[in-house]
Amino acid sequence: MKLLLRIFLFAALFTTFPAFCEDKNSILTLTNALHRSIKHSPAIKAAQAKVLIAAGELRQARLWPNPTLGFGYDKLGGNKEFAGTQEIESELKLQQEIITAGKLSKETRIAALKHKIAAIEEEVTKLNVKLEVTRKFIRLKSLQSSLNTEMEFAELAQKNADAITRKMEAGEIPPIEQTRAQIRLTAAQSRYNKLKREVQTAKIELSSEWGITKPDFALVAENSLATYTPDHLLSNQNALLAEHPEVKLASALIELSEAEKSLEKAKTTPDFEIEAGIAKERNNRKHFYFAEVSFPLPIFNRNQGKIMAAEAHVTETGHNYEQVCLKVKTRLLELIEELHAVREERSSIEAVLLPGAERSYQQMQQAYDQGETELTELFDATKVFLEAKNLYNQTLTEEMRIFTKICLHTNQENQLFEIGSN
Repeated sequence: MKLLLRIFLFAALFTTFPAFCEDKNSILTLTNALHRSIKHSPAIKAAQAKVLIAAGELRQARLWPNPTLGFGYDKLGGNKEFAGTQEIESELKLQQEIITAGKLSKETRIAALKHKIAAIEEEVTKLNVKLEVTRKFIRLKSLQSSLNTEMEFAELAQKNADAITRKMEAGEIPPIEQTRAQIRLTAAQSRYNKLKREVQTAKIELSSEWGITKPDFALVAENSLATYTPDHLLSNQNALLAEHPEVKLASALIELSEAEKSLEKAKTTPDFEIEAGIAKERNNRKHFYFAEVSFPLPIFNRNQGKIMAAEAHVTETGHNYEQVCLKVKTRLLELIEELHAVREERSSIEAVLLPGAERSYQQMQQAYDQGETELTELFDATKVFLEAKNLYNQTLTEEMRIFTKICLHTNQENQLFEIGSN
């Protein structure tokens, strides 16, 4: 019975924990994930459609209003001399609205600025998509590393359970020790299965960024980080701020609000309408020409409220611009500080904790091979070593997360080619 239990546990372990490797062509790099999302992201396609909409509205804004052609009859009937149709008059007239005070050019400028804003919003959307893809990519990378570590721990738990079972069968230890070993093995299997499901979910979430729900890759690349250090950004902040999509958008909104204020002021000058045509009397075949000019009198409505609102909007967009600049600058400085801190932490783990845990594991492995220690002690040393590796991988993942956010926020995307590239 005990032998059957061991066989069952061994089979469960190695059917549940397959070798985590696929065809090399199915490994996804961060650069490739970013390119896919830019090309196929539904959010970016929607933003691109908004640019086309704004381009159409700009084209329409450049056009003058169409003239109006009118044809009609006068004196169609009445009493006395107007009875019948002898006194009927016909007329043909042309009407044209004349836009004054440069309102057409101002409306064209507003439409051009809206087109510019739509293009910048597309940049903002691309940045947000890249940040989301990067977040999901790094999370998947972290889960993969944890999965590999957990698989090593599960294999160790299986070996430990087998050794304790042999000792229990030989009468060297009580049965309770076997139960404890099986609990550790079951817990390792449970953690592995949970991580495996999380990896699959993370792959689906990442694939959704380019419009598919069935992942077409097996792994994300595990290569090390680039060595780019963004210290020079501290002395080049103004140039970086001016090129950041969110800052460009806030600046364009100021331009738009000023253009709208200029248009509202121009509307205090009324447009007028010119009408000209020819009229013909039917009974004597006489005809005459006429012309007329009409325009509203700005006595009550001089667009005062709209001008006041436009001026307030200019003030609002100016404050919003300052807020966006401060937010982007603060975010960048925080990321740089976080990067320095996490790199120091990684260096400390890499220089002290990880080598110490590895030496302890190797010494315990050697002692076990020479019969100087028990497997349970080797199990504990290996567990500490794997936990140290997992901590190092988590720190490395955090460094990658911060590093990529800095690169994307500062238009240094070329630095990402060193990340996840073969």
